Amino acid sequence: MPDKGFFPELWEEHPTGEDLLGLSRYAYKSFYTRPRDIVKDIVEVRSF
Repeated sequence: MPDKGFFPELWEEHPTGEDLLGLSRYAYKSFYTRPRDIVKDIVEVRSF
């Protein structure tokens, strides 16, 4: 049963610049810091 005090954020028609910047940073971080790909790249290194 959902919490009665929970109010989700509303999506506004026009996001602010701060919202867009936050989403952009989140997208870059989630794409470039995928653990599986980082480990794969480290394993493929031939020389240190």
